[in-house]
Amino acid sequence: MLVTVEVKSRHVKVTGSRGTLERDFKHINMDLRKVGDNKLRVDLWFANRKQLACVRTVCSHIDNMIVGVTRGFQYKMRFVYSHFPINVSLNGGEVEIRNFLGEKRVRKIKLLDGVKYERSADVKDEIALVGNDITKVSLTAAQIQQATNVRNKDIRKFLDGIYVSEKGPLPERDLDEDLEDNTPLDDGDSTACKLLGAFLKLPLGPFTFRLLLVLVCFDFGLGSKDPEKIMNQAVEDMQNDLVKVRQSYAEITATQRRLMKQKEQADALADDWYKRAQLALSKGEEGLAKEALTRRQQQVETSEGLQIQIDTQATAVDKLYEGIQALEAKILESKAKKEQMIARARTAQSTQKVNDMLGGITGKTSMDAFTRMEEKVEALEAAAEVSAEMGSFNGKALPGSSGSSIETQFKMLEASSSVDRELEEMKKMLGDSSSASKKDAGVDDELERLKREAGL
Repeated sequence: MLVTVEVKSRHVKVTGSRGTLERDFKHINMDLRKVGDNKLRVDLWFANRKQLACVRTVCSHIDNMIVGVTRGFQYKMRFVYSHFPINVSLNGGEVEIRNFLGEKRVRKIKLLDGVKYERSADVKDEIALVGNDITKVSLTAAQIQQATNVRNKDIRKFLDGIYVSEKGPLPERDLDEDLEDNTPLDDGDSTACKLLGAFLKLPLGPFTFRLLLVLVCFDFGLGSKDPEKIMNQAVEDMQNDLVKVRQSYAEITATQRRLMKQKEQADALADDWYKRAQLALSKGEEGLAKEALTRRQQQVETSEGLQIQIDTQATAVDKLYEGIQALEAKILESKAKKEQMIARARTAQSTQKVNDMLGGITGKTSMDAFTRMEEKVEALEAAAEVSAEMGSFNGKALPGSSGSSIETQFKMLEASSSVDRELEEMKKMLGDSSSASKKDAGVDDELERLKREAGL
């Protein structure tokens, strides 16, 4: 569905197939702008926790505006009463509530702009409030519920009122409407239809194309069995069941109270006929007294029959009340476990994805490619070392090698001249050491000769 969003000085305007919604966020110190064709960006610098919550609230408001102009919102409300039926009607732009708790006062609630009042066709005591702006729809529903709040009485016994039973976006078009839609396709769908028809080698019209799309969506949408969606749906179903059980409890309680009132009336009439029989007998009217006792006996039998029904209703009410308590406890337990189960399901899904990814790193994958490249580099290095050794075999350059260049020949000449100089220096050192040894030997001989002459 095509949605147009305009942003100007923190004023957002959203236009869709159902109409236009506008909202002003100038009271919030933030930056709000469009990023691309289908994104809005909300920036708030150096924000604390409350300001971050405010940013999330702004994003939720904009999301609700987009849903409102494309699908709309609906609040369903049901009537709960025990003895006096609640009458609700629409008079102009006001909702009128009559006979609440038997009161003659008429309660009037004005419908806000853009909110429509509808009477449910398949449910007896139910109305629906429909509109694009969720704020106005929910506020109207709250005003209707507050108008029928029971005051100064025990709310555990007096359950009369009008309560919200269901809320959320309007349901999308039914499957039958989608399948029966033979309107021309747009450019994108028309191209996809042609490509799919060419692939299947079958002529596809709008009806057949939409049927295939529905089947594909059904296969991939419902076949996934998302645990989070299933648990949310289960909790929602239990809450709907709780509303139905409470309505049944209210109806049975109302019936029981009516029976009790009828029994009280029968007992009172029986007492009256008994007193009349005594009066007639005291006046000597025996036939009239007998007729009064006959009427009294009829009222006594009626009272006894009503008492049997009251006892039966009391048992049913007790069981139903226990069922309500058990269902409420089950809902609370399910809500407490839901978050834990959702977290466990997400963890299991993440673990499965990681295991699948690690399991895919086998065979001819990136790890094997890395190993092959490492072996190839080592082979190139070994070939380079062998080439270097062959290029300088026995200090002589091989033909075609880099050692046959002029620079290499000069380096060899310089190396040979340095070796010659070192050899001459060693010879000189050896010559000096031999002459010194000869001088030392002559001195020793002369010293020995002097010792002999001295007679030593």
